[in-house]
Amino acid sequence: MLIDTLVAEGPVVTDGAWGTQLQRLGLPGGACPDHWNLVQPDEVEKVPRAYVAAGSRVILTNTFRANRIA
Repeated sequence: MLIDTLVAEGPVVTDGAWGTQLQRLGLPGGACPDHWNLVQPDEVEKVPRAYVAAGSRVILTNTFRANRIA
């Protein structure tokens, strides 16, 4: 299983806050981070790349509110 492989290699480091990082890159406060996936994909891509560079081995997606209910 994937989790067994990850754990066998030591601590599993995941990514962190997406919204905070996108705001650092220019996302206005109160704006929808999910919409940035469409209109600012180059900026959005910087976030997971930075987490990987910092040692993250698990990256989640920037889709927290990208659903019908939200």
